[in-house]
Amino acid sequence: MSLAHMWCTILIGAVFIIFCESSQARECDELTGGLADGITRCPTVTTDSLGSHCPDINEVGEVKLRDSDQLYTQETVYILAGGDINLDDCSYLGVTGHVAKSPDISLVFQNLSNLSLSISVIGDCDTILLANDTEGDWLYNDDHNNSSDSRLYFEFADSGLYDIWIGTFDENTCDSVLVLETF
Repeated sequence: MSLAHMWCTILIGAVFIIFCESSQARECDELTGGLADGITRCPTVTTDSLGSHCPDINEVGEVKLRDSDQLYTQETVYILAGGDINLDDCSYLGVTGHVAKSPDISLVFQNLSNLSLSISVIGDCDTILLANDTEGDWLYNDDHNNSSDSRLYFEFADSGLYDIWIGTFDENTCDSVLVLETF
């Protein structure tokens, strides 16, 4: 049993997440939500097709257990953006950038007040955001609002697990600040 599976099995009662040991990525609760314009929804894939040189959804990042009311006051996390995984080598994603193999943050989110969730990054270089959401879909953003920073926005966000990678457009790393906030 992987560390990610053991960790999430413990949390099932609190956030209604079910993880599969098989090649299925994950199944979560049936809440509905929407995506804002400008966010790329990457194809959903199984862990069997991920390859060893791509982001790994079976790994666990720094765990943040937060609800929508807590994130109504934004939370910031300082993170070194980038990594040795070249997303160009992960053809199923169809995006560009460099991230670590493991997520930087594993956000276990409970939407108590039916709010929207914003995940953004401000960096000292051209940053990208890659996330695997509660439905197992990959989401990506680069250069939000014509800046070198990135943002993912989930209207009426689903409760569940959001694995988040903070990357860079090129192979360099840089200091960055991840901002988690609900509206």
